[in-house]
Amino acid sequence: ADAMNISRSKVTRDLQSLISAGMVEPMPNEPTRWRLGPKFVQIGLAHMEGMARVESRVSEVKNRYTRLPS
Repeated sequence: ADAMNISRSKVTRDLQSLISAGMVEPMPNEPTRWRLGPKFVQIGLAHMEGMARVESRVSEVKNRYTRLPS
């Protein structure tokens, strides 16, 4: 909080919101440290899958329009 010039109470409120949303969770046996929660990971994986579909489609279009005529 101090390094970012944000009040500790604001950080605590924001952290509680992130916990409620499943975005972060406390580290086991280290209650003052946090890690990404399952929801954050699910969003990241869904994004990666979506990007793979887009990349595949772009590749198809690129191949269609860059082939040399026979």
